[in-house]
Amino acid sequence: MVQVVEADWGDDERRLTPSISVLVGDAGGAYPSGNTLLVRGAGESVMIDPSVTVVARGGAPVPVDAVINSHS
Repeated sequence: MVQVVEADWGDDERRLTPSISVLVGDAGGAYPSGNTLLVRGAGESVMIDPSVTVVARGGAPVPVDAVINSHS
């Protein structure tokens, strides 16, 4: 069984549209934290460029089906 963890990001989750949010990292997303893009679809959610803050805060505010790293 897979355990789903959903973290409460409160005001640090900034909604850009009903389906797209920025998860603001520590210090306003300054290095090394960065910001994370979260896209919610009708059936799946995708996290783009997860920051170290996502791990520190215990995960995303919704279950994530895929992670995309746009750069290495």
